[in-house]
Amino acid sequence: MPTPAYISIQGNITQGAFTADSVGNVYQEGHEDQILVQEVEHLIATPTDPQ
Repeated sequence: MPTPAYISIQGNITQGAFTADSVGNVYQEGHEDQILVQEVEHLIATPTDPQ
């Protein structure tokens, strides 16, 4: 089961992004100025010496 994650971007460009009017029945109080993250992809590249 996925875990909900929320993000706020510096400068408050997410102001009013997650309100009941904008997202409907998935709205959660306390996350009004945040974005609900649906997926995160993470990659770690380890440099190697080609010699």
